[in-house]
Amino acid sequence: MLDQKSMIDDLLADWHIYASRTAIVSMPGKCAMFSQSQSPRHWDTTGDIDDAHIHQSTMAALDFAILGDTRGQGGLDEPYRAAVTCYARNLVAKVSVWSNPRLPTDQMKRIEVTNHALEMLAKKLKSAGVL
Repeated sequence: MLDQKSMIDDLLADWHIYASRTAIVSMPGKCAMFSQSQSPRHWDTTGDIDDAHIHQSTMAALDFAILGDTRGQGGLDEPYRAAVTCYARNLVAKVSVWSNPRLPTDQMKRIEVTNHALEMLAKKLKSAGVL
């Protein structure tokens, strides 16, 4: 169980960095035609390219398991979604400084909600084949 917790922590930290780099709206001055373009990968080995694709698909699976999609499918319900996103933000900060008004103000209840949210996320990630 402890090994699974550390795996989820690593995945959530990576996911928070991934999610913060993805812009929902394109940036001003960015040409829409080239917004999805990538730099050439001539110097990458096949393993590097495969690792990048695996990382991308893992982050997309986490994105779907936590936030869901535009049709309202997948994702965690509130306040569990808020608990996981706040937990991921604190993991990246390496200090528990972020909070969310959707979470209970009582610390014990907040920890209980966060633990339940992480259990729900672990079940989703197991069924998706990520864990």
